Amino acid sequence: MNTGKHGRMVGKSMWIGVVPWLLISSAFAEDTPRSSMRAGLKAYEQGDYTNAVTHLKKTALEFPGVGNYNLGNAQYRAGEFEAAAESYTEALRTSDVELQAKAYFNRGAALLARTTALTGQEQIGTAIQLAFEAMDQFEKSLLLAPDDLEAKQNFERAGRLRLKLEYNLGRWHYDQAEDLLSRFKAKDARTNYQQARKQFNHILENVYPDHG
Repeated sequence: MNTGKHGRMVGKSMWIGVVPWLLISSAFAEDTPRSSMRAGLKAYEQGDYTNAVTHLKKTALEFPGVGNYNLGNAQYRAGEFEAAAESYTEALRTSDVELQAKAYFNRGAALLARTTALTGQEQIGTAIQLAFEAMDQFEKSLLLAPDDLEAKQNFERAGRLRLKLEYNLGRWHYDQAEDLLSRFKAKDARTNYQQARKQFNHILENVYPDHG
């Protein structure tokens, strides 16, 4: 399991759900959802994720489960992580439990991937929320597929990522306070010290309560 900036997980190999009859060679009319599914899967397998997204968008209404799942996979590979997360949410409407587990897993991966774009200190709050949501998605995947080791590992890694980001936020407030104090801005420094203390208490009480 590879990790990137902020410990981002790439996730398990993106699974392409193909209902059996889509594998049967037959003539399809142009621009039908079925033909678009075939064209989208072909583009995906060839690594042409932009065209895969274009084709698979045409399948989502007729095939809300597998269509949105495949669309999410293509969007993820194309770097459209927010759109991918939305497509996986739509795919969760399926009654197929196996597909639900995979959609939860990949939605978690997409949420974590979004953190790579959140490089500014002012965006750390959003990054923390995304990591928290990713944990929830991996946990839901585990509830449906308890033996999925990758889901368990990603749940744990998302938790460590959240802890790191929460700590970074507290540390940032502390460093700000130190800098302000060195410039004789005691009132502003006091505010940041209080925010740092509040953040570290939040970590000990809510994020990492078993630290002792």
